[in-house]
Amino acid sequence: MKYILFILISTCVVSSGKSALEDKITRSMIHTDYEVRRYMTKCFEDCKNYINEIDDYIQKIEAARFKESSKKHAAKFRLHYKEFYGEFKKLRTTYEAYKFDESDPLFRSKFRENLTVFDKTFRKASSTYSRSFRSVTKSLTKLDESKMAYMDTEVYKKCEKATLITTHRLRAIEQMVKILEIRGDECGPLSNREQFHKDATDKINRLRDESKKAIDEFPVTVVNEEQYNKLGEVEERVKTLFETGIKTLEEFDENLRKMYESKGGKYNDDFRKLIKFFERIPFRLSSFVTPNTLGSMIIVAFLLMNF
Repeated sequence: MKYILFILISTCVVSSGKSALEDKITRSMIHTDYEVRRYMTKCFEDCKNYINEIDDYIQKIEAARFKESSKKHAAKFRLHYKEFYGEFKKLRTTYEAYKFDESDPLFRSKFRENLTVFDKTFRKASSTYSRSFRSVTKSLTKLDESKMAYMDTEVYKKCEKATLITTHRLRAIEQMVKILEIRGDECGPLSNREQFHKDATDKINRLRDESKKAIDEFPVTVVNEEQYNKLGEVEERVKTLFETGIKTLEEFDENLRKMYESKGGKYNDDFRKLIKFFERIPFRLSSFVTPNTLGSMIIVAFLLMNF
């Protein structure tokens, strides 16, 4: 009888331990999910400002037909952006409430519900942005004296686009630091974290520092070919650092998996899916949509909706 009781108690302890581990994963993913969406929203705000600035400039210097086209497409994007930001505010409100009681399943359910709606709104608004990006920039055919720091109109548009995507990649690397901070509690107390967490954090911090140094070399003006080439060099350097950061997060995710499984916990692919989604945000919000890019985003978004 004592033996049976011992087995039952041991089973309950093991089950309780597994449940605690899985609960820890769930809580960490909610915080990580929110931080990635907060980053996305900040980048999208940059895109809104970009569209507004270009449209305002077009309204001052272009012919009537270009003004009309730019105004129409910029207005359509603003409408969808407003809807997108409204959903982010709902997500933020739910998240702030969740932080006060992380164990409440109702908050978790509400957060997931808000997250799903938010991601759907993002896909709609970002597709509109891509179309508006093409149409608004196409409506800019000339520069006035205020833009004489650029070789020509196409160079100006290239510089603006390069600045946007490079800024988003730098911000993404900074966000990687935040993500590792969030996942740190899973890797032991602050004074004795798992070595793989320390290694990933050190590497991402170095990437962030290198990216900031690269940004400092961004040319202020582009009046000759040398400055134009420098612009491309900096963009590529930050892109490479960003890609290295993504690989570092993927390695960290794999180490997390091994750690949880060694403790008897059940890990999942949620973090890996989120990393793939996170990886596409800078390009998705800073360039034209190609069929391959759009297809990839739809696939990843579908996976995210099925967490």
